[in-house]
Amino acid sequence: MLRNILGQLQQLEGMLKSQPTNNELQNAVLQMQNSRKAVQGYMEGLEKESVMSIKREKEEAMREAVAADEKLNEKYGKVWDELAALQAEKAKALMPEGGGRPDVATFRELNEKEPALEKQIGEVAFALYGTDLAPWATSTYGWLGRSVEFGNEGEIALPPKLAATLPGIDPKTLVNWVCTCDIIGGNSGSPVIDKDLNVVGLVFDGNIESLSNNYVFTDDVARTVNVHTQIIIATLREVYAGVSVADELEKGTLPESK
Repeated sequence: MLRNILGQLQQLEGMLKSQPTNNELQNAVLQMQNSRKAVQGYMEGLEKESVMSIKREKEEAMREAVAADEKLNEKYGKVWDELAALQAEKAKALMPEGGGRPDVATFRELNEKEPALEKQIGEVAFALYGTDLAPWATSTYGWLGRSVEFGNEGEIALPPKLAATLPGIDPKTLVNWVCTCDIIGGNSGSPVIDKDLNVVGLVFDGNIESLSNNYVFTDDVARTVNVHTQIIIATLREVYAGVSVADELEKGTLPESK
């Protein structure tokens, strides 16, 4: 479905390239591409038996703990079965028997009921494990163009203001770096702290292999991509005229440049 919507948006974008509304279409295309990447990564994670076996074990342990607690069982004992039934109805709405047209209205109605059930499972997790489990993030997104690598042309061309200020930024300034931190969709913008409590960057992306960490964390190939504090300070000074903000940050917990 995402692939079809993205294809339609890209076709419309090409038809309206010279129109003032094209920037809105470009944003829609970028958001859809980000969503497609996320869903693709999540699906690859779900298809890994090593991931799903761990998830099954954890779910069984949670359900057994709830069943053993009278109060929790009364309040939450049926939530997993209710969620499974909802998912089955959603699948049926999208893929009707006999190959009929998807019932989009029913799918959306069912989809609106899902967060309430997920919230209950979150409440169970908190009741059982407290703050030992990391919280979910907010599903916000970040974007960083690679325009310079492609001659500053086309869809990923830099905004004129940024392009004009690039000569004032030292080309040796560190821009991005990677680590094995455990992130999830919505962690974009989260600060990365080193062992000395210095802010060393902000999360903005991950490789596609990291998306299966949505279910089980491993650091075999998953990587978190961060924007370096050096480029943050440089753009504050050169692009956004935020000298006072940059001064304040550098007096705080940012590490010295090496």
